[in-house]
Amino acid sequence: TATTGVPVFVWEPKVTHAKTCIVIVSMPLALPLSLQTACWNDLADSVVRQFDCKVFLLTTGSHPFPSDRLPLQDFLAGLLKLIDELPWKESFVLLDNTTGVATSILWPLRSRLAGALVVDFCAFYSEDFLKSDAHQRLTEVFKMREKDLREAEKNPGLIVERMNIE
Repeated sequence: TATTGVPVFVWEPKVTHAKTCIVIVSMPLALPLSLQTACWNDLADSVVRQFDCKVFLLTTGSHPFPSDRLPLQDFLAGLLKLIDELPWKESFVLLDNTTGVATSILWPLRSRLAGALVVDFCAFYSEDFLKSDAHQRLTEVFKMREKDLREAEKNPGLIVERMNIE
């Protein structure tokens, strides 16, 4: 966006003024953005046409995912700041596709939310767990899956090959 200087995907009605807004926070574990883009584009185009609303999509390109270099609380604070800086100051619907990592932002946003949808809630972790050996092992598995998916982006035949599908 112009105010934040970070990439935020935006869809809005071409003819009318948006009546409402949906903010999508999509940071699924191990799934590259390029494998999500077509889905989000189709969904946003359809919703904008049917409901005269504006859609913002925030991804890991908009705000980095929590890591050793970015503690969970800093990630959440930065995400809340980014949402606050979006050019929409009225209430909005939040679609949380972060596997639970960012679900706790619902509470500080509650006065602005017209609704919320949490998708695939499976990773609502404490700061202690994020620092644990168990989480480190889980992170390594996700990194391997992400690497596999990035390779599959370049060569879709790898998916068939690795799944032994004929």
